[in-house]
Amino acid sequence: MGKNIYTDRNQMELKQHGTVDFPVHIGIENIFEYDNKRFNCHWHKEVEIAFVLEGKMVYRVNETEYTISAGDALFVNANALHMGWSIENQPCSYHAITFDPSILAKENGKLRFQYIDSILDSGSFTSYVFRPDNNWQKAFLDEIRALDSLFLKKEDCYEMMVISGLLKAWSLFYRNTFQLLQQQNSPNKRLDKIKSILSFLHENYTSKITLDDISRSANISKSECSHFFKQYMHETPFEYLLRYRIAKSLPILLDENKNITEAALAVGFFNASYYTEIFKRIMGISPKTYKSNPNLLGNDND
Repeated sequence: MGKNIYTDRNQMELKQHGTVDFPVHIGIENIFEYDNKRFNCHWHKEVEIAFVLEGKMVYRVNETEYTISAGDALFVNANALHMGWSIENQPCSYHAITFDPSILAKENGKLRFQYIDSILDSGSFTSYVFRPDNNWQKAFLDEIRALDSLFLKKEDCYEMMVISGLLKAWSLFYRNTFQLLQQQNSPNKRLDKIKSILSFLHENYTSKITLDDISRSANISKSECSHFFKQYMHETPFEYLLRYRIAKSLPILLDENKNITEAALAVGFFNASYYTEIFKRIMGISPKTYKSNPNLLGNDND
């Protein structure tokens, strides 16, 4: 079974990034390690910077979609919804640098208010892409690239050097985007509705769900619900629901005490044959094949 991102009912990621004393985590991610070669929509209170090492992928933050390639980095602001997936089944590896902004400046202080919160609270900077063909962005990328080695070696005072590197990168970001910071955008109510819909689907996926149910959860019409959910998520609410049900069925399916029918019923399918049909469409193999060998994907030998 591949990796998954686990969230609460509001799609906030449950994983702790770093420790209480040093809330920074840097690790190598590979989009191929995730089920269906994509990680699910989620958010967290930390800032994230994805620095691409090899390949390319699609990374979506709120309503903006990026194609990022080797050498690029993407800034994902705190509390922004984000998801990513493989392009044309190609692999992509990247450093995921996640940190709590509180390590950069004391909360409620002047430095925090002027230089940190001005970006965190800006509607203009829910995300930002850095490319190596721009001089100041290249300098930013160099600072970010150096953090991985510091974090991996963990020599004496590495925490202070990581914070220093993040401060240098942040100051480059602020100084070169100050004018854009003045272009404050109003809160995006559509994203709140997306969160409401996702929360509803995640809470009720084991039950029968209609479009009426989904649209009522966000207090919008059925047509509006279908339109902007597909615009944001690149699939209909029911396509998302089916994929989510399949993902939730995987650990049940691998339980040697559970059969295929039990796995299907546990996640909201009302018969095993339809579950098998959807499973093969999404995963590329049958539930039977997956149950016997979860590492086999793409070749159904039944």
